[in-house]
Amino acid sequence: MQSPQSAHGAWPDGQLSPARGPAPSPTPTAHESTYSAAFELAPCGLVVTDDQGVIAEANLSAETLLGLPGGALRGKALAVFVPDRDRKALREHTAEAAAGQRPQWRGTVTPAQGHGPPVPVQFAVSRCPNHALLWSLTNLSRVAALESEVRRLDDGMWARVAERTVHLTLKIEQLEAELRSLKEPRTGPENMRA
Repeated sequence: MQSPQSAHGAWPDGQLSPARGPAPSPTPTAHESTYSAAFELAPCGLVVTDDQGVIAEANLSAETLLGLPGGALRGKALAVFVPDRDRKALREHTAEAAAGQRPQWRGTVTPAQGHGPPVPVQFAVSRCPNHALLWSLTNLSRVAALESEVRRLDDGMWARVAERTVHLTLKIEQLEAELRSLKEPRTGPENMRA
């Protein structure tokens, strides 16, 4: 993997990029190794494509998400993993990224045949200094599961609040009735003075 450049054109080891000065050394530096490890081990899928969306590189998370491990994604179009209904958005956002914008949107990826059901993802794409596109594919399945759990707990909480409110309302009515009975004048032989 070629190491990423920072926004100011310097490589992680501080040398200038080829377009602005001397090329980085052929031996990976500690910084380059760190960037390489960060790319490879990122929890979200990271994919590097050309302007047409053809995959040049993918990290382990992307390989798992798209169902083709071991570098088998290289040379495939990212669109192959996107359902027809989301391909127009993919094309539009690819063009926006190629023009220097940083679009983000939600869509779906379909892993390679036999590698699982469609997965909702958050797409984000940026143009790299070397004109490649860097894609981030965040699996939203876990987010959806957590949102569902929050809704379930929230519904349960409100049900308990409603139940407790009914109980407290009945208790208040009972206490008010007892208080009224204590305040009412009593009549009868035991309450008369001689």
